[in-house]
Amino acid sequence: MRRTPLLTLLCALLAAIFGPAAFPAAAGADAAQTFSADSLSSLDSCPHGITRGVIDWHVVGGPAGTSWADLSGVLLDRPLPADPSTACANDGYYSAGLYTAFSATGAVQTATVRADNQNVPVKLALGDRTSHIVRIVVQVCRHPLAGTTPVLPPSYCGRAQTYNIPPVV
Repeated sequence: MRRTPLLTLLCALLAAIFGPAAFPAAAGADAAQTFSADSLSSLDSCPHGITRGVIDWHVVGGPAGTSWADLSGVLLDRPLPADPSTACANDGYYSAGLYTAFSATGAVQTATVRADNQNVPVKLALGDRTSHIVRIVVQVCRHPLAGTTPVLPPSYCGRAQTYNIPPVV
C-alpha cells in the first residue's frame, strides 16, 4: 500500500500527540496467567498457607523490549474463622507469600505478603516499564509467631512454583 504525504503527516502527528496509544498494535501485548502455590511439605500436610490469583503480563516491543507484571489474588492462612474443617488447626505459625520477579540475569524484585488465620488480598506490581521480567516465582513459607510457647520448629516452605512469561503474539 502506498502512503500519501497527507497520510504520512497525519500518522506522524498522531504519534507525536498520543505516542504508542495512537497505534495500539505497536504499544504491546498483554497476557493473563493463573498462579497458585501452597505450604505443603513434610511439616505441613494440611496445607495451612495457600496463594492463588492471576499474573497480568505486559510486553512492549516484543522479545527484545520491556516486560513487567501485575499480580492480583489472595493469600490465605488456615484455619480461617469460618473454616468448618478441623484438619488445619491453629498451629502458632503465619503464612508468607513470596513473589519474586526475575530478568534473564537474576532476581529483580521480591514482594512478601503475610497472613495469620485470615484471607489477605494480594495486589502487586512487579517490575516497571523499563524492566524485562521473564519469570515470576511464587512460594508460600510458614514462620512461627513471635513469643509462641513452647518454641516451635524453624520456618519451612512449600514448593516454589515458576511462571514463565507466556508467548505473546
